[in-house]
Amino acid sequence: MLRLSVPRAAAKHDRVRCQAARESPVSRNGSMRLVFLLNQSLEYPSGLGRYWPLCRELARLGHRTTMLCLHPSFASLAPRRFHREGVDVRYVAQMHVRQEGSVRSYYASWELPFVVAGGTVAMARALRKLDVDALHIAKAQPGNGLAALVRPDLWRKGSVYLDSDDYEAGSNNFQSGAQQRLVALIEDGIARRVRAVTTNTTFTAARLQGIGVARERILLVPNGVERERVRAVPAGLPDELRRRYGLEGTPLLAYVGSLSLANHCVDLMLRAFASAHEQRSDLRLALVGGGEDMVAMQALARELGLGESARFIGRVDPVEALAWTAAADLSLDPAIDDPAHRARAPLKIPEAMAVGTPVITSDVGDRAEVIGGDAAGFLVPPGDSEALAQAMVDALSDQERLRAMGRRASEMAESLYWDHLVHRFLRVYDLAS
Repeated sequence: MLRLSVPRAAAKHDRVRCQAARESPVSRNGSMRLVFLLNQSLEYPSGLGRYWPLCRELARLGHRTTMLCLHPSFASLAPRRFHREGVDVRYVAQMHVRQEGSVRSYYASWELPFVVAGGTVAMARALRKLDVDALHIAKAQPGNGLAALVRPDLWRKGSVYLDSDDYEAGSNNFQSGAQQRLVALIEDGIARRVRAVTTNTTFTAARLQGIGVARERILLVPNGVERERVRAVPAGLPDELRRRYGLEGTPLLAYVGSLSLANHCVDLMLRAFASAHEQRSDLRLALVGGGEDMVAMQALARELGLGESARFIGRVDPVEALAWTAAADLSLDPAIDDPAHRARAPLKIPEAMAVGTPVITSDVGDRAEVIGGDAAGFLVPPGDSEALAQAMVDALSDQERLRAMGRRASEMAESLYWDHLVHRFLRVYDLAS
């Protein structure tokens, strides 16, 4: 796997593929009609942290941008179509999971094919009616991948692109091996047939090359931060959140993300925190987010005897989620070393950097490169709960170092704002030249 810092990796990646300095088709032709097919809502991690800010910046640059999305609570959703900051957002059908408050649930195996088929047909119908210059499949999944087939004219013209921000077949929650094999077949098949692929990790770039995608058709665009969301956090909100939950003056760690064991080792983190709490009883942990394993993780916290030391905040709006990260002394990104974690670029890392909160994570995938080694955070061996626990205790014992690290993190985050990254993304049209 490539072992380069994210900015340098992206720059080197581009130089290798763009041997000649060609003018982008976007700049030659002016405004383009861009459509993104997204099999989730804008409140889900990829929708909120990658596709919405990307589409927003594309619209700011003058491109007519439409997002066709699915929603986990489609039946009760209103409105289902809206125009927001230049982007036309249309929710067309039910997502493949359900969401009630902070708890996510899955359809039964006999129900799921009907739900996916309904979403695919609805997305295909909406796509058929649109004028499109470039179609982007956002996350290679069966629903949006098959929906894109309704426009053979775009495939013939080489106007279909893929953004692969995860290893879908390696990280999703599957009910059978057959289901996983189907997703893998579609995921890899789409990548081989589109005009070019953008991805957010060097692991995925290497994996795509391994299945036959030419290197010159792959562009690395790391995950970033929406500048306006950082600016939208009221100055006093982090302190207010601490007061609201009785956390003033306590060393606070925060996990802001999904409570889903299929994708995130939250149980490892809870066990590590319990061990750290034995050494320092004043430590507190805020778990911000929801997921299908939220109830199980609350039960584990009780089993570990954490009581009020571990607070399950649940799902909050995007600004408050960022405020929780800013309120914490440390942001936690527990990781194990497997293909799913290598392929993932956790949004919580650049977001923590943007608000000046150091991160504890592991050298898995591109994580170490993003935080600059030990410049913006701490690295522990993957999957080692005792090492993670000791890192919590040691990091919080040196507040001066934490403050200096937070300042460096916010400086490093400047290159990871989407108003910069959108220009890197637009180079995907150079690959298609």
